[in-house]
Amino acid sequence: MERTKKITLSVEETVVEQARAAAEREGLSLSAWVTRTMRREALAAESAAVIAAEPRMRELIGEHLAANRRALSRALEGTA
Repeated sequence: MERTKKITLSVEETVVEQARAAAEREGLSLSAWVTRTMRREALAAESAAVIAAEPRMRELIGEHLAANRRALSRALEGTA
């Protein structure tokens, strides 16, 4: 298990209430829910930085998204 570190954060009350409710719905402690959320956001930011640094990756993702949009459009039109 990874070591933990206590930190102090200032968070808007409504955000804390929303986070507590989300954690409860998922059967997690607030700490576990916040840790998971922070990890997801950190990984997403890291991935975005890698993609931004690699022009070919941006191009491939753009092509993939365009192909998905075309397929979805055909499916919605009933021509898939």
